[in-house]
Amino acid sequence: MNWLLHIGTTKTGSKAIQQFLASEAEALTEPRIVYLKTGRSGIWHEDLFYSVENGRTDLLARAKQEGLSARADYAVLSYEGFYQLQTESIQLIRDTLGEARILLFIRRQDAHANSWYNQLVAAHVRPRKSGPT
Repeated sequence: MNWLLHIGTTKTGSKAIQQFLASEAEALTEPRIVYLKTGRSGIWHEDLFYSVENGRTDLLARAKQEGLSARADYAVLSYEGFYQLQTESIQLIRDTLGEARILLFIRRQDAHANSWYNQLVAAHVRPRKSGPT
């Protein structure tokens, strides 16, 4: 079993990746991927994140068992906040799962800022700039 921790960061397409994995991971056959349900609320592993952040490994141990039972090539855990975990929490993950590969997507800062601004506009937090009249 190969473990993949998708640690996101904001505005890098994490939700699109999570939505795809939540709905389509079982359809992938080469390699076979399981997007673990244990510790997941909706499309991301937020519950698992908070349990590990609080020093608990019960959800992580259950996720490990789910991954091993699936007999997949890769088991994926994904949450945008994983990159914020303290060293002690990261050690808990390693102690429970063993070695894992970390997937981190980054974005050019100008594209990140533009995406963030567009999100604020869509949420009606910032007015859209008007062009010349």
